[in-house]
Amino acid sequence: MPDEAERELERAAQRGDATAEAELLRSQLRSGQVSKRSLGRAASLGHEPSRLALGLEEASREDWTGFLHYLPLSGAVRAALAALWAQDPSRCGRGWELAAAWARDPRPKHHAAAREEFERGELRTQELLLLAGLVRSERGRLHAIVEEIGAQVPDLRERIRAALVPWLLGRSDPLSESSEDEA
Repeated sequence: MPDEAERELERAAQRGDATAEAELLRSQLRSGQVSKRSLGRAASLGHEPSRLALGLEEASREDWTGFLHYLPLSGAVRAALAALWAQDPSRCGRGWELAAAWARDPRPKHHAAAREEFERGELRTQELLLLAGLVRSERGRLHAIVEEIGAQVPDLRERIRAALVPWLLGRSDPLSESSEDEA
C-alpha cells in the first residue's frame, strides 16, 4: 500500500471510519503485523473494523462472554481485570495488582506471587476467583467473574473491548499504560 494512501486511511480510521480501519487491518494481516486469530478475537468482542477486515457476519450480542473461551489465559485474565475495575476500582486490591502484574509480564516470579496470595486465601471472593483462574489456568472461573459483573455493569462489553482490542491488535497495552499513570 503506498505511503500516502496508507496515511490517508490512518487519518480516516482515527476519525472513526470503520471501513478505513478495516482496510488498514487487512494490510497488517497481509504483512504479518497482526494475526487472523487476533482479528477474530477482536471481532468476537464487537470490534467492527476487525469483523469487516475478516468479512464476518455481525456477531450475536446475546452471549458475548463466549469470547473468553477463545482467548489465551492472559487475555481472559485481562478481561476479568477489566470487569473488576469497571465494577468498582476502589475494591481492586492486592489480588487485582498481582494478576495485572502477571498479565503484563507472565514470568514465573509473578505467577508465584499470585499463587502465594491465592493460597493465603485472605482476599475478597472475586479477587480469589481471579487468582484461582490465573494460578490454575481455569478460564471458567474468569468467565464467571465477567458474567457476574456483566449483570451489574451495563456497558461492560464496551469496557472490556477498550481494554483488550489495543492489546490484541498489538497497538498498546492498556494495563501498562494504567500502571504508568498510577506511578
